[in-house]
Amino acid sequence: MISKSFYLLKKNPFLVLFYAIYIAITFVLVLLLYPRDFSQFSDPQNYMNFDYIAYAIIMLKMLIAAGLMFLISLFFTAGYGFMITEAVTTGETSAASFLQGIKKFFVRILLLMLLLIAIVIGISIIIGIISIPLAFAMVMVGDPFIMSVIIYIVTIALVFFSVPFFILWIPAVFIDDTRIMKGLTNGLKAGVKNYWKLLLLLFFMYVPIVIYMLFNINTMYSGQIFSAGYFLLLSIEALISIIYLPIVFNIYHNYRQSLIANHQINYMP
Repeated sequence: MISKSFYLLKKNPFLVLFYAIYIAITFVLVLLLYPRDFSQFSDPQNYMNFDYIAYAIIMLKMLIAAGLMFLISLFFTAGYGFMITEAVTTGETSAASFLQGIKKFFVRILLLMLLLIAIVIGISIIIGIISIPLAFAMVMVGDPFIMSVIIYIVTIALVFFSVPFFILWIPAVFIDDTRIMKGLTNGLKAGVKNYWKLLLLLFFMYVPIVIYMLFNINTMYSGQIFSAGYFLLLSIEALISIIYLPIVFNIYHNYRQSLIANHQINYMP
């Protein structure tokens, strides 16, 4: 799968170019609108001396950055997803396909993202409900640190092991050229079939993040955002993602081909 992903990227340089432009825009937004560190709003000698106005302004900037990145990601996902679909199913794509993808899939991707946000909120509520008895136990045991770690681990585990079921949702919408709910159904079926493969891919996606958190915990606690490690992490994740996306689309495409080969479906979108 990895070698096939490299082959597709090598054969279709526009995939690399458009992804690089997207990452560059994201980097610029982060540099322009995110604070260097959060400790700048308070006085280390007097924690009561907090600049609430400056903090509110920077929060507004971060909100604007998040909104812009979300909007840009919608256009990018619609166009880039269509390009990858062409590359995976036919072997080739073009720059013109990016605009075609936006025209054809933008509304569906918007609805999909909104539904995904709703699912995330629902999962968060479930995790919150599960955490209530753990929080009660924390009070009874009297060791907040240990119970906080347990709650954190349980939360991460629930999210980590549930994500593979939804990874193939977007490829299903593109490759099947179907509505988002049908894409969700198809993606879930493919996710169950390829669960451990997707879980392994997800694991390698999160390894750099975990390593960064372990070796930069003091920097994170100090409130500093911009650091050499932070930008190294973003660069590594960008490189992994550009390889990861064709792999995910290939996994779903192969799943569809296996259904056709087994006569479980009699068409290829």
